[in-house]
Amino acid sequence: MYAIPDNNFNGKIISSIILCVLMGLLYLFPVRYQWIKLFIIISLIILTISNSSNYYLSKKAFYWTISYIILGFFLIFHGILSGNPAPMSYFAVYVLWPFLYMLLSGCINFSNFKIFLKISKLCLVINIIIGLLAFFKFNLLIEPQGQFMFYKASIRPGFPFICIESPNIVDFFLVYFFLITLMFMRVKEMKIVDWLILLGGILYIFATSRRILFFCFAILFMILLFFIKYVPRNERRILLKSFKIIGFGLVLILLFTLMWLKSEGIFKLEDLGVFFKETGEASDGPRVLQREALLTGWMDSPVLGHGSGVDASVSRSDIPGTYELSYHAKLFEGGLFGFVWYIVQFIILFIWLIKVIIYDKQLRLYSIATVTMLTIFLVSNATNPYINAFDYIWFIYISFFIINIHDRKSRINHCQEISTEC
Repeated sequence: MYAIPDNNFNGKIISSIILCVLMGLLYLFPVRYQWIKLFIIISLIILTISNSSNYYLSKKAFYWTISYIILGFFLIFHGILSGNPAPMSYFAVYVLWPFLYMLLSGCINFSNFKIFLKISKLCLVINIIIGLLAFFKFNLLIEPQGQFMFYKASIRPGFPFICIESPNIVDFFLVYFFLITLMFMRVKEMKIVDWLILLGGILYIFATSRRILFFCFAILFMILLFFIKYVPRNERRILLKSFKIIGFGLVLILLFTLMWLKSEGIFKLEDLGVFFKETGEASDGPRVLQREALLTGWMDSPVLGHGSGVDASVSRSDIPGTYELSYHAKLFEGGLFGFVWYIVQFIILFIWLIKVIIYDKQLRLYSIATVTMLTIFLVSNATNPYINAFDYIWFIYISFFIINIHDRKSRINHCQEISTEC
């Protein structure tokens, strides 16, 4: 552990309260109350910067964000010069929000980060409870168009129940896989409430009927196995045993559920093909056409792309330049130049997180959890542009919470070594 001098105890308490309110709003009320969130973020930044001993922004966070913003300006100005209909439509996404969240990341020290973890866990539990209540309400009362708090009913082809739909699902799965990564890495310390969160989250995922969420478990297990040598030696065998038990249990639950549904006439085995089919499904058909249109458009300007704010021949939004296929869209907008720039930035971010895993024992587990969350975020972003939303792009900056804390600690240790030598 390390200590950072703090001469303003009251300011620290106020900052912690503001952080709790902000996290609650971001987790539980995505795509709502954005002006309130902006006001709170700016207030927290000003309050923390005014007490300079509490604020620290690493060069990595600064340079990475500036690079991200420069790429955004390139796409915007390219769109303006190309005469695109709405080149400024993503100015906030490419410039303002990254800059704001960069400044916010400097407000997070290790004590604040522990508060962040507790609020994340509390909001996750609230999301799971409300989501499951909504799921049971819709199905028990047969409400295919029902609504319960911030969840609404939805029908998906091949899924035998009325599923839940909400912007909160994104917050759920990112926080859920972040926290259960931490739980698995310290499996001996897991309490009853942690096992309940794990099982409740699995039921929640089933209730959403989101195919990508089932794939996220595979990502989680692969990352944990890749970094298993950093798990405390006495917990590795328990972790592997837990994987086997959980995997076997999930398969059994799935099989018994399908058999029961089939016996009740609610479900047919043919429905599995409909549920997992990627093409031919109504919601995915337009994405296939969109992909082809974006790739065809990219070939017209393969090096520099077309800039922001212009549609390919197929679009599903009234705002020009808005697509579901984020990475195809980035190739269409920025060409090979912009696309490679974009990808390299995230490769560098992963390298920084891996260095924290290797060199910082205190932050190692948190960094592994962040790698899991960031990987799932970027995989999900491929077909849903979460990175273009104010309420979701901030998940990238959790990486800089970790990196800032690590660099701050390294800087303090370096200064102490210099003073000792003197």
